[in-house]
Amino acid sequence: MIDRQPSAEAPGLSGLLFMQTGLALHARSSGWTEAASIGANAYRLFAVTEGAGRFRSGASDFTARQGDCVLLGADEWHIGAGGDSGFRYYELAFVRLMPAWPGAGCGATDTGLAELPWRGRITALSEAFARLTGQLEALSADQAAPDDALSRMRAHIRFQELLLFAFEQFRAELGARVDSRSAVERIVERLSRDFREEWSIERMASDANLGVWQFRRLFRELTGRNPNEYIAELRIERAKELLFASDEPLAAVARKVGFHDEYYFSRRFRQLTGHTPRTYARSQPRVVAFTHYGDMLSLGSKPLAAEHSLLDWLRGSHTVGVQPIDMNANGLEQVQALRPDLILVNAYTSPAFADELKRIAPTETLLTGRCMFRQLADAAEIVGKRAEAREWLARYRVKAARLKAALRKEIGRRETAVFFHVVDRALYLYRPEEAPVLYDVLGFEPPDSLRRLIAERGDTRLFVPADAFAAYEADRVFVVSGRHAVARETLSELLRNPAWAAMEAAKRGRVYFMDESWSLDGSIALEWQLDGMTELLRTERR
Repeated sequence: MIDRQPSAEAPGLSGLLFMQTGLALHARSSGWTEAASIGANAYRLFAVTEGAGRFRSGASDFTARQGDCVLLGADEWHIGAGGDSGFRYYELAFVRLMPAWPGAGCGATDTGLAELPWRGRITALSEAFARLTGQLEALSADQAAPDDALSRMRAHIRFQELLLFAFEQFRAELGARVDSRSAVERIVERLSRDFREEWSIERMASDANLGVWQFRRLFRELTGRNPNEYIAELRIERAKELLFASDEPLAAVARKVGFHDEYYFSRRFRQLTGHTPRTYARSQPRVVAFTHYGDMLSLGSKPLAAEHSLLDWLRGSHTVGVQPIDMNANGLEQVQALRPDLILVNAYTSPAFADELKRIAPTETLLTGRCMFRQLADAAEIVGKRAEAREWLARYRVKAARLKAALRKEIGRRETAVFFHVVDRALYLYRPEEAPVLYDVLGFEPPDSLRRLIAERGDTRLFVPADAFAAYEADRVFVVSGRHAVARETLSELLRNPAWAAMEAAKRGRVYFMDESWSLDGSIALEWQLDGMTELLRTERR
């Protein structure tokens, strides 16, 4: 949040005072560099009036050009001339002070105060930049005025007005960035549904109400790809499914996924997969998956068939082309007709049913209830997809780092979270290792009551009566419920329970209802969580 309410413990921005400690107009020649450290509660405001400079602070590295401003806080920083002709810039140094406040000494600096919410660079200020540099010039002139009390007071007021104006520009820029990012996120979501359409970078930028250059930059930040690459990958992923599930001509497959030219489709397919479309189809094992369905999706090997109830539960594009199988005699006939190369089951599969499956094709029993990354590795080993597993893990790490950075300031230190899965008349509580996006990536901690339950139960599954939910209260509560009528009824009863409304998380709008596909016991569900968590957490629910 940008606007903060002051409190006795932590004064907001409105309760802070700032004091100027220096102001200079510098002219730097090409090749000049400087490294320095800004102390605690100290800041530098740079305004580039000519040329361009390179700035580096912490993980940020950027170029500021004529008309740009840069605000840096307490950190090691490095600045250098960014062009052949050097650059000129104002450098305003200032510190923040804590005024008389309950429990604090007057005028004392305090390293416990929250950082200013605006850091980094703002660009294209135009008229605002002219006003800002005018204020800097006036402030510089004040320094040369006679050194008397009124002159110092006038200079200090001018300095405060300058800071207020600068902070207003940074706040406006931050709001624009958030809006722009949301607009690009909406385009990415549309592409996932409408990738077959004709898309140009100009159309996407126009739909997002952004310039082409800004749209392309934000799109790459979000997806790691440029728009054309991203669309091509979506189309090729869909083509893989069609090639595996049907014998349609290549021209028909190409048209269905958005390519008008069969030969261009084949060339792009080979660039992205290393195979021609037909050799890819022949190289994929024909798998019936009664377990590890999500891991097979992560590995790019959508199964021929899976258990009927699982497909009913998932639906959507994740099940297109996959035949539903009932775990009975009729299901055995269906499996046999598919002529699979491999069948995957787990310890919960009926031994009698598994024995019958072994008569049809090689049948592997995989372990469940383990770390999801270990389960992915097990599946990859069985189907010969270890390279694909490594690629998925690399993609997961990139998305995890991006999500962590995006939500870093919105999640407090040592915030607790609990994940309830409504199953019939009970609640299943997820262990931290079963929900790595919540507990590892985002840094939530399990409440003490959940820690005690884990210690008591050992390796057994953490089912508790539905009406015991209040015992596991946390700062944030995540809930998922299946489509079964009993589970839906149980959830409705929970939401009507006065004790539910009395939970602090419910009062603060921090109960989040997750898509049920996110609870799939498979690595692909972790990726779905990474993709959707930002939107979920920014939507307050009860």
